[in-house]
Amino acid sequence: MLFTVMLLTAFLIISWTSFKVAQQSLEAEIKENTLPLTSDNVYSEIQQDLLRPIFISSLMAHDTFVCDWVLDNESDPQAMIRYLREIDNLFDTIFSFFIYDKTKRYYDP
Repeated sequence: MLFTVMLLTAFLIISWTSFKVAQQSLEAEIKENTLPLTSDNVYSEIQQDLLRPIFISSLMAHDTFVCDWVLDNESDPQAMIRYLREIDNLFDTIFSFFIYDKTKRYYDP
């Protein structure tokens, strides 16, 4: 009976120790490797989501067609609509638009 109690006690102590070591190892792995990777991925996604629209709007702002079209007093609204449709197709965007601040007109495909 004494041998059984000692064996059971030793088994419980070894099991508990193994559990604690595994738990500490897992926590250390998560803190040192997984969480930094997750924050890097989140940063990359946010940066990608912000930089793409900025790039497209900068491209549109420096496009000679848009500059000429505005200087021509928006003579052909359909041309801007076609241009915006092409921007959507080219960059696979959900929605593009152009607002001319002087006339307050809003154009979308």
